Amino acid sequence: MLLIGKRIGLAVTAVLMLLSACSSDTAEPTQMEPETKQEEVKQSKDKETQSTKEEEQSDEEQPDAEEQSTDEEPQTDDSQKANGEAESSKKGELATVTRVVDGDTLEIQMNGEEEQVRLLLVDTPETKHPSKPVEPFGPEASEFVKEQLSGEEVRIVPGTERYDNYDRLLAYVFIDGETIQEKLLRNGLARTAYLYNDLTMLDDFHEAQQIAQDKDIGVWSIDGYAHADHDHGYHYDEEETSGEKEKDSSSNDSGHDHYSHMEEDHDCGDFNSADEATEFMNKSIEAGYGDHRLDGDGDGVACEG
Repeated sequence: MLLIGKRIGLAVTAVLMLLSACSSDTAEPTQMEPETKQEEVKQSKDKETQSTKEEEQSDEEQPDAEEQSTDEEPQTDDSQKANGEAESSKKGELATVTRVVDGDTLEIQMNGEEEQVRLLLVDTPETKHPSKPVEPFGPEASEFVKEQLSGEEVRIVPGTERYDNYDRLLAYVFIDGETIQEKLLRNGLARTAYLYNDLTMLDDFHEAQQIAQDKDIGVWSIDGYAHADHDHGYHYDEEETSGEKEKDSSSNDSGHDHYSHMEEDHDCGDFNSADEATEFMNKSIEAGYGDHRLDGDGDGVACEG
């Protein structure tokens, strides 16, 4: 009996030890669980803190950018205009002025070709018109353009229609970032006229012209002499000259005066003879208006046959 009691005691002890071991194994996870949750909470808070700091940093940088953009001075109308003119002058075709015919007509070498250029949107007083006397400020305009452009490299910006009826290239002519037209207008040596084709720079030309008008200089110093934006030339009363007498003798039977309208297109039907047409053609070429396509075969005689 005693031996049986000892065996039972040992068995009970073994069962108790086994239960104790199982109890300790299951207790450890329950003790670790709170620590794991605390770590997750801590990590979540760290992420929120980091995100908040990044947002604050971004907010601090944004005002700096706004202040920088505010500090930049807005472009004025004058600076925008200057930039526009500079862009236009850069876009033009390079050319060299080989001859100044008069204040609003020149000859250039461009892309290996000779071209005769008529300045867009301006008119200067006549100096070589066969039926008109030399008009006031005409020589000054011609001399001014010669001083500015003779032998110089310029940029040519053609109009929307490149050529007129006399095969002259219609263009804005830039020198030193400004058109020669504006220089003429500002000095009272031209007026705005022939407002067709390309009006891109008309507002700029009016602005330059207003300076001369306000000062009553050049063509604006003679009362009634110049009119802006008209195509009827200058108005100057002078006694009849030999040129005017020649003009009268050059009118045809219908009374049409070829020479006072030399800038208008002419054809062979406007003349009574080949001699009359040839004389007109030669004077037209000399005045810078071309041959009006009267010499079809290029032999120097107009309207043969």
